[in-house]
Amino acid sequence: MFFQWLPTLMIIAAIFLLGGLFLTMILGIVVINERQVGIVVKKFSSRGLPPGQLIALHGESGYQADTLAPGWHFGYWPWQYTVVKAPITVVPQGEIALVVAADGSPIPPQRILGKVVECDNFQDARQFLVNGGEKGRQLGLLTAGTYRINSAQAYTVLDFLSARSERQAEATEHIRAAIRVYDVQAIDTLIGDILPPAELMQTQTDRKIAEEQRKTYEVQQEAQQQRQQLVRETAMADIQNDMVKSEQGVQIAEMQANAQIKQATGAAEATRLQAMGEAEAIRAIGNAKAEAHRAGVQALGSQGYTALQLMQIVGDRNVRVVPDVAVNGSGQAGLVEGMLGLMLRGQTNGSAKPVVSK
Repeated sequence: MFFQWLPTLMIIAAIFLLGGLFLTMILGIVVINERQVGIVVKKFSSRGLPPGQLIALHGESGYQADTLAPGWHFGYWPWQYTVVKAPITVVPQGEIALVVAADGSPIPPQRILGKVVECDNFQDARQFLVNGGEKGRQLGLLTAGTYRINSAQAYTVLDFLSARSERQAEATEHIRAAIRVYDVQAIDTLIGDILPPAELMQTQTDRKIAEEQRKTYEVQQEAQQQRQQLVRETAMADIQNDMVKSEQGVQIAEMQANAQIKQATGAAEATRLQAMGEAEAIRAIGNAKAEAHRAGVQALGSQGYTALQLMQIVGDRNVRVVPDVAVNGSGQAGLVEGMLGLMLRGQTNGSAKPVVSK
């Protein structure tokens, strides 16, 4: 009985096979099941990829940025496209997944991990590249389980290292609220050991060393600023000391000048008083002499007192009233005798007073 239906079954199978080939070749149908993801490779195109780029964003030949979700897809003819049906990535419970991007912008020299960008947990390659994702090891990670992905998808591995207790508390609250719908009570949620790459730990070590060096530099800078402040205050104190000395010198000079002025004023006053005393004495002497002369005139008369005064002056001044040589007569003998008398007076040093008379 089976062998009677065998030709019919073979014909039906051939029809289905030919129909599948027809749909594949003519309509370009690709079927992706729920546990797969379709990776599209375009065999040829009018445009090629730029140098260094692996993922096509604008229909270039090569790996395409847009993947195929589970379902039926049309227009992927085998003569132009190759669709690789890859299994989905499953992260087991208690583990995390570290992501390495095959394409993207170069990572800057100061970092060794790619920055975190919005890309639906690395499921949207186009969004990853458009938002500036970087090629190489990524700072973002994938956690295990639906809930833990939802609670930790906004954080990086460094967040778990630096704030583990906070992330664990957030995961606890998220899981407790999520499973409460199923009448399940969550007692606690613990995050397993996270073992980041050695390069990431090296960056943490370098950052810690840099922070300590920065603190050291800040302390040294503060010490230098304090030293500058001390030098500035010391200089100000020295300047203040010089200013005080200068002010004291000015005051001393003013006091010395005032003393000299007072000394000169005192000397001038003493001279003036002495002159006034001497003038008063001279005036008193003159008045006394005038009074004496007045009394003499009254006693002797003006002529007699005048003669007395003349005789007194002649006597006080040693005025010679009688000549040493007297020549009388008008003859030449008188002149000769006078000359002889002068000669004789010179020899006797004026002690002899000859009188020649005719």
